[in-house]
Amino acid sequence: MTLHAGTIMNDSEKVARNVPPWRALGTGEALAFFVSKAAGLDSAEAARRLAELGPNRLRPPERRGPLARFLIQFHNVLIYVLLAFGAILFFLVEADKALMRGMRRSGAGSARPAGKLAPP
Repeated sequence: MTLHAGTIMNDSEKVARNVPPWRALGTGEALAFFVSKAAGLDSAEAARRLAELGPNRLRPPERRGPLARFLIQFHNVLIYVLLAFGAILFFLVEADKALMRGMRRSGAGSARPAGKLAPP
């Protein structure tokens, strides 16, 4: 099987074609695989590959806006747990306050003296 440097295959295609990874090849095999020489490419071959394959660059990373960058700082399970417990605590405290206000209005639990106690 003959492949040239411009052949782009995903991992499943490489396995199906029994192509070893380039880093597992010996020096001579790697040079033959990439159709290259130990001295490097000549100008004509470099220009042809540049035209065929494009520049050897990584794509720039996806840019996120300032709000997304801020919010991603809180993307952690511990933060979610703390927020959940904070919300639960808030509602428990508010419920307790509401119960206490209701008890004061109804007079239950007030410290007023109870009149005369009946004898036993």
